[in-house]
Amino acid sequence: MVPKLTQLYCACKNQDCGHTFVCDVGFCRTINPPKNNQHALLKNWLLTLPAKDRLTLFESLNKH
Repeated sequence: MVPKLTQLYCACKNQDCGHTFVCDVGFCRTINPPKNNQHALLKNWLLTLPAKDRLTLFESLNKH
């Protein structure tokens, strides 16, 4: 498997069919990137920091 390829295990919901199969699924490209993706990632990362470390970070940003 290559890093951008995964396998998707599928099963038909029709009880009379019962077909199960595996699809190779890969990511090609982004057409329209999420608007808040970077902000959400940064916010989630900041929330993982201890409060003291967040305060230190914000203080250092205010100095610049």
